[in-house]
Amino acid sequence: MHIGKFVFAQITQFLPQRQFRRILAKYDDKTKGWSMSHWNHLLVPIFGQLTSCDTLRELTDITIAHAVYS
Repeated sequence: MHIGKFVFAQITQFLPQRQFRRILAKYDDKTKGWSMSHWNHLLVPIFGQLTSCDTLRELTDITIAHAVYS
C-alpha cells in the first residue's frame, strides 16, 4: 500500500507555480477555450521526460489512458 507522495508530485512541488501564473497574467491569453490549463500543459512534457517517452504519440496515449482510468 502506498503511503506518501508519488515521485512526480515530489518533483513538481518545487516548480514556482505562483511565478508561472504571474507570467501568464502578463501576456495576452488567446487560449481561453482550451480544455487543459496552462499548468497541465507544462506538467505533461515533464511527465513524458520522467517516463522516458520516445515519441509525442506515446505521451498522448499514456495521458489519455490515464484520464480514462482516473
